[in-house]
Amino acid sequence: MVLATLLTACTGKTVQNELAAKVNTNNFQPANLETSLMEHFVYSVNTRNQAALMDLFNESATFNMIDLVNVGTTLPQNTLTASFTGKGEIEGWMELHVPTMGQLEPVEYTFEGNVVNLEALIFFDSQIQHIRLSAVTGDGKFNTLYLYYENIEYP
Repeated sequence: MVLATLLTACTGKTVQNELAAKVNTNNFQPANLETSLMEHFVYSVNTRNQAALMDLFNESATFNMIDLVNVGTTLPQNTLTASFTGKGEIEGWMELHVPTMGQLEPVEYTFEGNVVNLEALIFFDSQIQHIRLSAVTGDGKFNTLYLYYENIEYP
């Protein structure tokens, strides 16, 4: 939040405009092999390329969404997690949510064996969502992808 405000003050440009400028739809190349699958995920989300996004998942993959922001609030606790199994169910969630998602900005990639983790920010008009993605991979595809909503900032 402070960084976004400082960048805006120093450059006269908003963080969202800077992020949009970074998304280049031509000649995308991942930084390294360990994180390439997750980098392709980020790129596909940011370019709203549903077909490329779904190509990253195995046919029997699972996608698990965990809302850590609202744990312990008055919201029904059984609505804070959701699981989707198979490309059909995952595609349904992605078709509904990806088009309205803000720009996904990677913060840090880590990996161990076939598990790739990404700390990232999603920039919306009125908030910044901190997320963590954790993926179990195999044969160059996601077997399991976890999406943790961790924190929200309001600029």
